Amino acid sequence: MVTQKRIQELLDYNPLTGAFAWRRGAKRYGKTVGTNGNGYIRVQIDKKTYYLHKLAWLYIYGYIPVGVIDHIDGIKTDNRIVNLRNIKKREDCLNRKIHRNGRKAGCYFDMGKKKWTAQIRIGDRRKTIGRYDTEEEASLAYYQKLDQIIGHPQNFTEIAIPC
Repeated sequence: MVTQKRIQELLDYNPLTGAFAWRRGAKRYGKTVGTNGNGYIRVQIDKKTYYLHKLAWLYIYGYIPVGVIDHIDGIKTDNRIVNLRNIKKREDCLNRKIHRNGRKAGCYFDMGKKKWTAQIRIGDRRKTIGRYDTEEEASLAYYQKLDQIIGHPQNFTEIAIPC
């Protein structure tokens, strides 16, 4: 595992732009660091691949957190330190606007009723929020219901986040 000291020996980080560059003495001195992989920028250091948003956190704070380092604005290549936050995986899933199946989170198309259904799962039970004409309306209803539930912290641990 790379350390803060090792990163600071090899790289310069600009927290205002989020860009990394190789430091003096490196064979690629001055060149911008990283290649795109899965939308995130990554770099290989000491024969191991690291994501730059994690290195930015390590560079500034001295550790890589156990949770998820989230891009607040949702732009995976924006590694400015003000755009990064340490959150739990569950919270990171709430940021998703699109479910893993390509649809908006919290809704599906009910072929029998010819409507979009908004649905949430709390504990072992699925609760239908309503049926709507558009996917956008159903997803909006889902997020409104989710906001109501999250307002009650005792329910938060039971919510099944669609991610």
